[in-house]
Amino acid sequence: QLVLDEDRIDELVEQYPTSDLHAREALYEILSAYGRRVVPGMARLLVDRAGDVSIRKEILAVVEGIGLTAGPALVEAVTAYRRRWNRVLPLIRLVGAVRYRQAEPVIADFLKHPKPSVRADTIVSLYNMLGRDAQSYLLDSLTDPHPDVRQKSIALLAVSGCKEAPFIVVLSELLTGGAVDDGLQEGLVIGAVLALQDLGNIDLPDEGEAEAILSNLLRESVSGGMFSLVNRNQKSRSTGLLSAIC
Repeated sequence: QLVLDEDRIDELVEQYPTSDLHAREALYEILSAYGRRVVPGMARLLVDRAGDVSIRKEILAVVEGIGLTAGPALVEAVTAYRRRWNRVLPLIRLVGAVRYRQAEPVIADFLKHPKPSVRADTIVSLYNMLGRDAQSYLLDSLTDPHPDVRQKSIALLAVSGCKEAPFIVVLSELLTGGAVDDGLQEGLVIGAVLALQDLGNIDLPDEGEAEAILSNLLRESVSGGMFSLVNRNQKSRSTGLLSAIC
């Protein structure tokens, strides 16, 4: 039976990053067995130490392996360290990974964060946590000022099977909205194509606009290997039109 007191558990957690591989293998098993009791200490390690990437991955694996019961301690850590945004990102991801739904209001508040990387990780965490119930957050993020956040929202909405009108309108606008003027916009267009392919048969604009979709995707700005035309004669109001482009 595991009977270590809290102080001893904290000592083992602190030893983890500086131990050799053989010792870490043993500590990994011990700490995993103690479950949620190790989460506060592991969260501190992730926040306070940059550390070796492989060791950080091991720490993340311990906490994720604990599962749902790690949720409350993770939320406490996110709340305590929220001003250290660059270090709190792994904790935000972990809350989603363990699917602790009660964390929704705490995590959703990070959608207001000024750093796009934080907002992007937040929508992924919310989706992992809530599944299709996160669609309202994803739809709101379609108007985020940063393209990386919008691109993640598009991908997750497609995976969740969303066919809400605001989402389809955004996809159509991306595909018919004129020339692609930079790499970031190219990423959004590619994301829109892949999203429509994931969604299956849906109503697209009329044929005139559909022709504009093909035209825009084949402009010189994206002709350098980004897209290739497989079947130019194919015409459809569904994603069959876009399956000709990959």
